Amino acid sequence: MSQIKPTTFVREYAPWSYSKASVAKQCPYKFHLQYKKKTKTYPNADALVGQAVHKALEYAMTGRPVSPCFEIAIKEDDRLTTNEIERIEGFIPSAKKFIKRFDAYRKKYPSYDPKLEQRFSVGFDGEPKTFFDNSGLLRGVIDVYMLFRKRPDALILDHKTGKERDLKFFSDQFDIYTLLLKAKEPNLERVRVGLNFLKTDSIVLGSLQDVRDIQPVIDRVVSFLNDCTKETHKSSLVKQGPLCNWCDYQQQHCPAFARGDRNGQTKT
Repeated sequence: MSQIKPTTFVREYAPWSYSKASVAKQCPYKFHLQYKKKTKTYPNADALVGQAVHKALEYAMTGRPVSPCFEIAIKEDDRLTTNEIERIEGFIPSAKKFIKRFDAYRKKYPSYDPKLEQRFSVGFDGEPKTFFDNSGLLRGVIDVYMLFRKRPDALILDHKTGKERDLKFFSDQFDIYTLLLKAKEPNLERVRVGLNFLKTDSIVLGSLQDVRDIQPVIDRVVSFLNDCTKETHKSSLVKQGPLCNWCDYQQQHCPAFARGDRNGQTKT
């Protein structure tokens, strides 16, 4: 059991994902619209591009040629505009390089076949849950992970279509992935999480983490959730910042945007 207790709000609105917690920290009003009122909105262009590229990579990692995989992913989403399709196609060269690197890695370090787009869920005490069990603490999807044959280690890899950032920016996300996989594979002793930055053709791996005792990871995750949600009970609070430009709710639902008030914090 976590030594750091989850707040009442964290328990009430569980299960959490990294993206859900990020929304809570970013803007209580956005969280209110997205997760309390469940207001529907049209995904922004970056989200649509990212989803299609992830899907294309998932197909390509099963051994199929990269370019046709992108064609399939594009055809499967009729919401894409010409501009978004062109952006998606712009990732094909880096995707080909990634697949080549990944195949070479698998040959150099023999592992079980990679598991792609796997769903995981974990309870408040670190126990595994079924994905749609709403009594859990966390749930999420891991892009790809591999379990090694000769030692109880695992590699988790997450695809990023945005700009490359320092790994310390992703430390909370790494902890969540680690906890999710450890619940599924309790015999794991070490986990390494890495990022595939497609824009820069860069694969960056984090440090190898000892997870024989998963308690410190649980505590960090609960602390992260508590911190992200410390203001989320203020449903009318609009917190403004650089991410507002990518908010799906900005134009149709945000009162600050409607008033042209883009600076500081605004309460409705």
